[in-house]
Amino acid sequence: IGYGSFAPVTTMGQGLLVVLGLMGIPLFNYFSVRMNEFLTKVLTVACAAGMHKIGINVNKNAFRLEGGSWFNVSIHTFVLAIALLWGALVFQDIEGWTLGEGLYFSFVSLTTIGFGDFVPTKTSSQILTGAYIFVFM
Repeated sequence: IGYGSFAPVTTMGQGLLVVLGLMGIPLFNYFSVRMNEFLTKVLTVACAAGMHKIGINVNKNAFRLEGGSWFNVSIHTFVLAIALLWGALVFQDIEGWTLGEGLYFSFVSLTTIGFGDFVPTKTSSQILTGAYIFVFM
């Protein structure tokens, strides 16, 4: 929703933000779903190949449960945990926050809440925040 320190000032800027948001949010959701499907396929093949290599024969449906994929959920959760931890460590270093504050900021940023109580103050971390959100959200 916002950090409280970055906001369009003009009516035209606010209108463009709404228009771009209406286009960007669905596109982002589509991209996110496709990336998740791709990562799941790649990691499923890699895990099956690794298990086969150590002598464990794997059924092609071994990574699926009824009604969905537990493996898909596991991969998504793992990637989210790595993204949060990486962000926490990087922002801790750049901004001088505690690990908990960095984790909090990372979570608030990636979930698009953006309370504004923690905002990147250095130019490098502001640029990194944009890239971080683009890559991991």
